[in-house]
Amino acid sequence: LKHASMAGKDPVKEMDKFASMAINMGDQFGVNAKVVGKSMAAMSADVANFGTLSVKELGKAAIYASKLGIEAKELQGVISKFDNFEDAAKGAGEMAQAFGMNVDAMELMNAENPAERLSMLQKAFKETGKSVEDMSRQELKMLASQSGLSEEAARTAFSQKGLSLSYDEVSKGGDKAEKKQLSQADWEFLRN
Repeated sequence: LKHASMAGKDPVKEMDKFASMAINMGDQFGVNAKVVGKSMAAMSADVANFGTLSVKELGKAAIYASKLGIEAKELQGVISKFDNFEDAAKGAGEMAQAFGMNVDAMELMNAENPAERLSMLQKAFKETGKSVEDMSRQELKMLASQSGLSEEAARTAFSQKGLSLSYDEVSKGGDKAEKKQLSQADWEFLRN
């Protein structure tokens, strides 16, 4: 509400958009809407890392993290690791050297949504044919460091299950959720 007021927007309408996105994305992907909403709220409060993301982008990031089995706050490292060209180029070079991953530093840097950035890293890792399950402790630590994730989150995100998650599918779901109107039952759910 505070952010909407400061931006000169109607706080009630903005809150409705936020709640609508959480409910609709949760329904589409089988994630509890309250979990999605809390994750979106936590990211929205972290202005330094997620401040410019729209409600739709927050919803996509929350769902992607949830479906991967990691906390949305884990995405903070992916943001800071690739937020400027120098860091992005260095990270891309290190990943190429250590794992044979081919990532485009400019594309990573320009992607605003950290879930999209993580998806790019996952795709590059998948293309190497390597398996996080076969990595040594040191290799996993290096992959985590180079991707900006904790070791536990890296193990989860780059696992076979994590690599099978499609960010494009989540992104399309965000477009659908943005257009879908909430039913009266959904509004009753919100009030309780």
